[in-house]
Amino acid sequence: EYSAASFEEFARKWDDPDAANMRFATVKAGDVTATGSAVAPKVTVTASDGTVLVQGTDYTVSYVDNATGAVVPAAQLTEPGSYTAVCTGTRASVNRRGAAPGETDEYTGTYYNTRSAAFSVKAPAQPAKVTGLKLAAGKGKLKAKWSKAARALSYQVAHRAKGAKKWSKAEAQKASCTVKKLKAGKRYQVKVRAKGVSGWGAWSAVKTSKKVK
Repeated sequence: EYSAASFEEFARKWDDPDAANMRFATVKAGDVTATGSAVAPKVTVTASDGTVLVQGTDYTVSYVDNATGAVVPAAQLTEPGSYTAVCTGTRASVNRRGAAPGETDEYTGTYYNTRSAAFSVKAPAQPAKVTGLKLAAGKGKLKAKWSKAARALSYQVAHRAKGAKKWSKAEAQKASCTVKKLKAGKRYQVKVRAKGVSGWGAWSAVKTSKKVK
């Protein structure tokens, strides 16, 4: 906040680019990568005199989807795309203070107006291909283990009896899965793929088990 002893002086300061004034501030917003949850860019607002303004005190931030022009609540900033961070001064006011006896009136002003910067929410890379698949045949079941895949949130395990065409699929939250109700004496084929924020990764190499007991 800055003050002046007269309205004329106040008006001059109000238009002074050297003042810590939102009108002349610059805004930077860094790109972010989608995670499946709400993400927010790092926003920096710097006044022309070098003062770094404080979010929540000097300004608030809202987000606009550049493709649709719609305002996007921060909690819904999850989808990849192009956006704009709009920074609005929180104390947009001009005040006239009554003077004490023998003193002049005083006019005060604070940061105001809006400034904005574009940023992107980038789509994350696909999860890595599953490797290290190992199978252990048991009584009427098959235990599958594999190495954790980068950027994986969960996995899909597909299995079929050797020679069959149709795959049966099951979901797994960790890097292992037990497939039950299998026929004794048969060998089974298994493949696994990882699921991430951006979708499915590539299937692993197909592994063939020993005969189920």
